[in-house]
Amino acid sequence: MVSDETNGGLSVDTVNLDPIDPDNTMLTPKDRYGFFITADSPRHIEVSKAQTAQRKAKEAERALKWVRMIKKWSKYMSAAKFEKLKSRCRKGIPDAVRGYAWVHMTGAEAVKEKLAYDSIDTTGISQTVLDEVGLLSELMV
Repeated sequence: MVSDETNGGLSVDTVNLDPIDPDNTMLTPKDRYGFFITADSPRHIEVSKAQTAQRKAKEAERALKWVRMIKKWSKYMSAAKFEKLKSRCRKGIPDAVRGYAWVHMTGAEAVKEKLAYDSIDTTGISQTVLDEVGLLSELMV
């Protein structure tokens, strides 16, 4: 940390918050995709409040469609509705539901169900494993 005499203490401009990030780039404003926003950036576009509101409304509408689609996932994975799923993916998955969509598209939900804790718990644990865990916990203390 560097003190700033003119401000009577520490200045945010001169404080190094992280040795890994000496330029404090993590504090630089970013757009919704993680790109830095600067005044001279070619990606910096002035957008009116009306356009921003319109974009947000459209994204909320798409998010609701995705929620309905995820609730009936097996229906949309059928041949009849698969083209609709592809079309919506190409338009972009809204931020609010992207994680849920990826869980379903990758099949992680099915794998998660197969590996449920209850099935592991009912099989029991051998006494040898319990003894080893007990020995390790004694060593850690």
